[in-house]
Amino acid sequence: MNNNRVMKWTKGAKEGILVAGGRGRGNLLSQLNFPQGIIVDQLGTLYIADLYNHR
Repeated sequence: MNNNRVMKWTKGAKEGILVAGGRGRGNLLSQLNFPQGIIVDQLGTLYIADLYNHR
């Protein structure tokens, strides 16, 4: 199952924080379409590989 969003969870949290997506599947800048990879660089910048949007 893929709900096309990326969530941040802190240790012990009961709810996550929406970081990206979460507005349904699509190709708008605020949407994701099957996110497959995620990485955070040394400066804390988050990168998400969005498979079906080819970005």
